[in-house]
Amino acid sequence: MFSRARDNGFLYCDLMGGAPTGFPKHHLTSVSEFKESLGWIKIEQYGSYDLVLNPVLYNLFKLYHKLRKKEKKYYSHTKRSYRSI
Repeated sequence: MFSRARDNGFLYCDLMGGAPTGFPKHHLTSVSEFKESLGWIKIEQYGSYDLVLNPVLYNLFKLYHKLRKKEKKYYSHTKRSYRSI
């Protein structure tokens, strides 16, 4: 992908996300290190906003993720461990 981008004259490639600078214990630090090892320069941009084009679908999507998050939390506390006899 990167060689094709360079061959076609692209100067930038957005690798989408990583750890912020100055937070070595961030959970995405290894992702950032991998991306930087590819030889690209890290450019930080702050702020991420949702542009809502369809409020009904947007709110349904948010509700779905909220319910899914609660479900994951519920099941993570109800796991049982069995030991073999």
